[in-house]
Amino acid sequence: MKKIYFTVLSCAVLLFLLFNKGIIPVDASTERGFEIYSINFVDTDKDEGEIGGTVTFEVKGNDTASLEKYRIQFDIDEDQSKVIGEVKARGGGMYTFTIPQNTKIPKEISTLAIRYVYKPGISVDWLGRSTGLLDNTSSSPNKIVDIPISKEVVATYDEWEAGMNSDELAPWIGVSTKYRLSGLEFKDEDITYKPEDVRYAVLYFLDEKGNKLQQIGQLYLKDGRNDFRFPILTTANMPKKTTAIGVFAKNRYGESREYVGLSLFNYPKSGIWESEFKDIDERKNLIEGKLTWIKPESEQYIKKYVIYITENGGDNIVSKIGEVNASNSASYSFSIPRGTAKTSKQRLTIVPESHGFYNGVMNFSGSFEDYIGDSFSIAPRVNGISNMDTIVTGITGRNAAVYIKVGSKIIARGKSSSAGEFSIAIPKQKAGTKIGIVSKDNTGKYSPYAYVAVQDKIAPDMPTANKVDNKAITVTGKAEKHATVTVKIGTKSYTAKANADGSYKVAIPVQNTGASILITATDSKGNRSVARTTKVVRVAPDMPTVNKVDNKATTVTGKTEKYATVTVKIGTKSYAAKANTDGSYKVSIPKQKIGTKLHVYATDVKRLSSAMRTVTVIN
Repeated sequence: MKKIYFTVLSCAVLLFLLFNKGIIPVDASTERGFEIYSINFVDTDKDEGEIGGTVTFEVKGNDTASLEKYRIQFDIDEDQSKVIGEVKARGGGMYTFTIPQNTKIPKEISTLAIRYVYKPGISVDWLGRSTGLLDNTSSSPNKIVDIPISKEVVATYDEWEAGMNSDELAPWIGVSTKYRLSGLEFKDEDITYKPEDVRYAVLYFLDEKGNKLQQIGQLYLKDGRNDFRFPILTTANMPKKTTAIGVFAKNRYGESREYVGLSLFNYPKSGIWESEFKDIDERKNLIEGKLTWIKPESEQYIKKYVIYITENGGDNIVSKIGEVNASNSASYSFSIPRGTAKTSKQRLTIVPESHGFYNGVMNFSGSFEDYIGDSFSIAPRVNGISNMDTIVTGITGRNAAVYIKVGSKIIARGKSSSAGEFSIAIPKQKAGTKIGIVSKDNTGKYSPYAYVAVQDKIAPDMPTANKVDNKAITVTGKAEKHATVTVKIGTKSYTAKANADGSYKVAIPVQNTGASILITATDSKGNRSVARTTKVVRVAPDMPTVNKVDNKATTVTGKTEKYATVTVKIGTKSYAAKANTDGSYKVSIPKQKIGTKLHVYATDVKRLSSAMRTVTVIN
């Protein structure tokens, strides 16, 4: 089960660790007077389990007053370490130390650190800087398992034991030396790979979309362990758009696309410190109501707020209820749906998230009273009623008499259950009817009335349609008053509104004989009728087609009904010709200027004329 591991208390503990383990840099004006600001190391040794290369670190402030030297060492914990070498203090600035090639990494070691060694009489200070051990081994054929290149490697995790902090005063990050990534595994849909198959976890700074901005380093996964600890490299060069740290899998084929990670956050400025919720669901262990909270002081890394039901002090997610996008609002709210399950040992939990990870101080709204509904001081809550319903449902006090009224008349009565729920049969009601619901307890005390307006859920009747012929430019008929009538012909739709007596007139282009027309009516509530289908009937030849006519043309051509006479009218003059057996025609005309309008129609042997088609002369 996915877990959330941060409470206000744990974040406070984290800060204590960060400050007391020397991970958070302090200003040079502090009691010590100097501070290691950054450390960088890239392994250039090509052998597995060995490192070599140059360590560089920057010191701000004057370190010669009390400090003798810096010690570079492998760290296990405060009591166990292995010294690699030392660098003499010389007043601050940039320091370098070369770790010899083929320096073996002790089996139990996972951290490379720089510690303070004060002048005689002062012991070694645990404060300093440390980074995840970086072993950039290029190959180890005896131990690396060939993961098929077609397989997608995915990094997953079970638990994060500490968080990260982004300070507004400097572009650095750091985590406690007790930071642990446990239960790490790399898998695809078919195979789960052990760490010895993957060999490396590669760390990157990521932007809000998960894009890699800069590599932090590689963590060598020794001896197949999937439970290890490492501090993140502290750096003065964190890219400005950084919102998270991503941990990727790596084998001989390269790095995985997916990753696990943790967002940065500004503690305590990203914390949610004020929230409020009042339960209005009358049933035991079920809640409903509006959850509200005040925006954190900083939303710098927060993308959304996710609302969960949690237990075990917030460690375990029971269910996700919903989420709200961060929008820099002064306050936020989320409506908890009626009937949301929550026991007395569970909490409503608001989790700031960014990049898919926990991002700041979560907030628990767990101390509210679970309203059980024995009181009749509030009106019954009634589910919606439509003009199609014959049952009214809702919630009120437990074992109550429930009365349903229209005006002063009781139209139905019933009783609520031991959970306060009721379901009472009623006659169908007209849309807009106001229904009152009231309940009474066994002492004769009445609740306030709840009023519900009957919603219109009944669709209009199928509209009527008058005959549509192949010269018509409108569709007319009758529909429900004020309904919107839609006429669909092929993929195109045309609409108009019916008047107070239901008459409608929808403008359409002239259609050919036999065309199908679908007509529907939609009321103001969005209820749509069944479609009526009508066919276009012939009263004359169909409107002829006309091919393009340019300013050099001396004929007008196209198709019409066979043997029909086609007339081309230009201004006050007309030109005509007869169509042949397949309906093709050619009418001779004088050359026309660009933009001239030509009006073309067909007349059959019964002297019935089609609708007129108008074309414009082109260049």
